[in-house]
Amino acid sequence: MIGILGGTGFFGSNLLVHLNERGLACKAFARHAPPPPCHARLRRALAETQVVTGDLADSGAVGAFLDGCEAVVFVVSHLLPSSTPEEIDRCLTWFPAAFQRLLGHCATAGVRHFLFVSSGGTVYGDDERRVAFTEDHPLKPRSGYGALCALLEGLVTSAHLQRGLPCTIVRVGNLYGPYKRPSDRQGLIENITFRAINGEPIRIFGDGSEVRDYVYVEEAAERIGEVLSRPATDQVFNLGTGHGTSTEDAVELVLRALDLPRPPVTLERERPCDVAHVVLDSSRFAAQFGRACEIPLAEGLQRYRAHLVETGILRDPWTKA
Repeated sequence: MIGILGGTGFFGSNLLVHLNERGLACKAFARHAPPPPCHARLRRALAETQVVTGDLADSGAVGAFLDGCEAVVFVVSHLLPSSTPEEIDRCLTWFPAAFQRLLGHCATAGVRHFLFVSSGGTVYGDDERRVAFTEDHPLKPRSGYGALCALLEGLVTSAHLQRGLPCTIVRVGNLYGPYKRPSDRQGLIENITFRAINGEPIRIFGDGSEVRDYVYVEEAAERIGEVLSRPATDQVFNLGTGHGTSTEDAVELVLRALDLPRPPVTLERERPCDVAHVVLDSSRFAAQFGRACEIPLAEGLQRYRAHLVETGILRDPWTKA
């Protein structure tokens, strides 16, 4: 049994679908019962998954979730890169301690593999050289979200060294694709997509030159599935494509791939949490697991377009009246 903490969120849902279609039994932990999904693949996966609802601070709920789980994946969305100081303060009053207790529960329960999905887009911060980050690059996060990810990584490593918890840490690039809820605060690709669909201005924080390593979420789920199929490595890995795309180019690619009208684009002041350039060197991951993520943004957007058409969010231009 594979347990997914955050199993009804964006990445958790994609991972759940992938594992379900591989015939693997899963259990999901979520703060709230998920709403009925509109997509058939996710409906099937959830129908065959035990969903435990509760708060991470609730030891009873966490214990019920861990019962029977041989592997555990942590993909809880605890903060956002744009979280305010007040939101960060509230999170820090309880979240790290709850996470530490979770690790203890996993060690006591004999979990054979604790896989922590961290942030490759925020933990490294900025580097004026604009090179692809390797896992050995110093962590200099600019956001509270990135700083918390770095802290949680340290707690996972400590649980391994002190309590023998088998673990793997994977720092994933900027995910996009199916099941992502649109938000101005996170997710440029979805921000562009849904604002263009609704005829609203696209908001860009910065001047459009910012570079990110965009990773198609279904491919990332497949790669994480491969990690789970093997014993824990007790190592840290980047998971990205190794290719960067500027915000300006991303806007053009999304509008072209999804055949969307061009709304106004507003440039707003760069936020303190924003970094100029993040591209991940995933050669260590590829050497360990066979390959990293390879789908370029243009191809991933075509796959995302098929999902949006299938779910009725986007009309197929060939069927327009």
